Amino acid sequence: MQKLKKKSKQLLSLLFTFATVFLLFAAMTLTASAAITDPVTINITPNTGNIGNGNSDANNSGVNQSQWSYNGTEKILELLTTGGNYTLTGTNNNLYIRAPYTMSVTLNNVNVTSASSSPALSFESGGTITIVGTNKLSASGASASGLRLGGTIATTITSGAGSSLSATSVNRDGINISGPGGLIITGHADVTATGSLSGIRNDSSSTYRITVGENAKLAATGGEDGFFGYNNPLTLEVDGAASFKTTATGKGYGGISITGNGTLAIRGKGTVSTEAKESGIVVASLYIYGCNVTAKGTTRRAVILQSGGKITMNDAAVLTMTNGSGAAEQHTFAVEGTDWNKPTDRVWKLTNAVFIDDTFYSVTDREIEVRVAAGQTGTVAREPKSGKLGDVNNDGKVDATDLSLLISDFGLKGKNLRSDLNNDDVVDGRDLAILLKYFGS
Repeated sequence: MQKLKKKSKQLLSLLFTFATVFLLFAAMTLTASAAITDPVTINITPNTGNIGNGNSDANNSGVNQSQWSYNGTEKILELLTTGGNYTLTGTNNNLYIRAPYTMSVTLNNVNVTSASSSPALSFESGGTITIVGTNKLSASGASASGLRLGGTIATTITSGAGSSLSATSVNRDGINISGPGGLIITGHADVTATGSLSGIRNDSSSTYRITVGENAKLAATGGEDGFFGYNNPLTLEVDGAASFKTTATGKGYGGISITGNGTLAIRGKGTVSTEAKESGIVVASLYIYGCNVTAKGTTRRAVILQSGGKITMNDAAVLTMTNGSGAAEQHTFAVEGTDWNKPTDRVWKLTNAVFIDDTFYSVTDREIEVRVAAGQTGTVAREPKSGKLGDVNNDGKVDATDLSLLISDFGLKGKNLRSDLNNDDVVDGRDLAILLKYFGS
């Protein structure tokens, strides 16, 4: 019995020691974790801020210095903590800021220019950039962009009302994208990207997505292209009052230009405007789901579909095209969806645009071919059916035009025929009787 008690005491002592070590280790881990994520504020103004001359931050107090480093010879400020929380302030005319890990960075009235071949800010693994006040990221060196984004995690730029961020490059792109993570602009952030080549350029080898929130703005201006991408699909998510604007000011190929088989899908409830000296949009195929889109080509067509693709729209989409070329611009439009036998309660609405063959195409067709004359602005949209029986062309009245269309369709069989007024999949005397009954209404 005595031996059993002694062994029990030894076991309890071991358990107590183990528990003490475990608790101490956990406390150390939590302390280290807390230290890593402590907020860090860095004033980037030389000498008067936290970075000085030489290879050291001469004016830094030493607090949280382990979370960042400054190389005064190469003029590089590196933010070193994964998941870190940094605030940058001040002005610096010769600085490259590198954020290699996923983190949160607040730019509080920052004005920084990179004079080297590196960007003003390289945000390499995604995270959040919060902007406060007016912030400028500029690059004057060869092949340098104002802001470079990378990684598989999205970069979110956000702010309260009245804050802005401009990314500018004298020799390249305002914003350069090198990873598939995506760019999300939320809150009231007002983001401007300006470059001698492209406002925004996607060098990533993957599908890319740019999201502009309800109260946010994104404007991209390039000497050659507003947005340029290589052969990969781009999705623009634009909501509410937000807008995405690209304007090519030089000998640009397109306001939005994607080479090869790259497609453009525009979604949301907002407005998207593109304009270029040549063509507003240059892609393989264009998909518009809900947005109000305007495309303007000053010397060429509003939209160029490089692979002979279609423009696919849903019932809430609107596309306005300004054709600046000397010849008519024409495209094939299709209603979103693959079930072409399914009736739709909306029809095509053409404003200053016409069917290539109005004896063949109708506003009720799921696929149409439309022409906009040289030098003209035309709009293609979807609208509810008029609801008038006998109104074949959906212009709100039943007249000789409807009768002429029905006569040209007489005898046709199939789904969703424009003159099939009783929906029995054939245009015959019964449809003619309906039209004559309501003629003149």
